[in-house]
Amino acid sequence: MTIIIFHVWTHNRVTVGTSTTVTATKENRNWDNIIAQNSKFGYDGYSLTIPDDIQTYWPVFEVHMSTEHDKWRGPFQNDGDKCWHFHDHLNSWEIWGFNVEL
Repeated sequence: MTIIIFHVWTHNRVTVGTSTTVTATKENRNWDNIIAQNSKFGYDGYSLTIPDDIQTYWPVFEVHMSTEHDKWRGPFQNDGDKCWHFHDHLNSWEIWGFNVEL
């Protein structure tokens, strides 16, 4: 039996010192069944591990203390590594995805 684990890579390019979080949920946009979560400060990238028994997931991106709402994406098939980028600063930030169908 081969176990395949896919990653959600996050390049964190918000202003240095800004705190960010990425969470993967299993079911929907209501924070049901959190699969993985990671937090870092700006310019410190990170990843989430999505186990192979998870078929689909919703990633949610947050910049702590921001006036902008969390940004939800998905659902995505758990069929390969995904790469996301946080950009800009505390109250004006964007998420870009690579190797994902938006």
